[in-house]
Amino acid sequence: MARHRTLKDEGATPPVQQKYDPALFIEEPGKTAVTTLVNVASSELLAPMAAGDQLSLHVDGSIIEVHDPRDQVIGQLEPKITLRLLSLVTTGNEYAAAITAIDDHQVRVIIRETYQHPDNASKVSFPTTGGSVGEGVRPYTRDSVLRYELDEDEDEDGEDGEYGSEEGADEAEGGELFEEEPES
Repeated sequence: MARHRTLKDEGATPPVQQKYDPALFIEEPGKTAVTTLVNVASSELLAPMAAGDQLSLHVDGSIIEVHDPRDQVIGQLEPKITLRLLSLVTTGNEYAAAITAIDDHQVRVIIRETYQHPDNASKVSFPTTGGSVGEGVRPYTRDSVLRYELDEDEDEDGEDGEYGSEEGADEAEGGELFEEEPES
């Protein structure tokens, strides 16, 4: 609503929604990244924009600017992503970008590698982090899931343990009943 009020106050009309490629919004490890822009333009410049609008990336020295369809700068990529993409863009890789979320002060974009130059064949545009456990996720196992060994005192006192009998314990361990062989 605030965006539409800004448009109304300025007397501007909302832009016609442009067609976009839905595949651009599918995240693919190594080929896409979602990020928040830094040094974002004023809310008046952002007001006509909406989620789904396509953007373009332009190298300007040591930064990568993000431009709207009217070629106005709406922000810059984060320094971490900029460092990664600068060498890839200058050696021939191409990228598409689009807005995933926008408000008066923040713009989130998805960036997708659309062409990988042969010189960059062994380089991943957006390396994944954290291995099998995602970033910020801490593995945790409840104590009730773990099975602790019984103390030797409980076994000697003749208590049956968690299976109720020696036969039950043998079944749980091996799946079938068997007799212990005498020690030699």
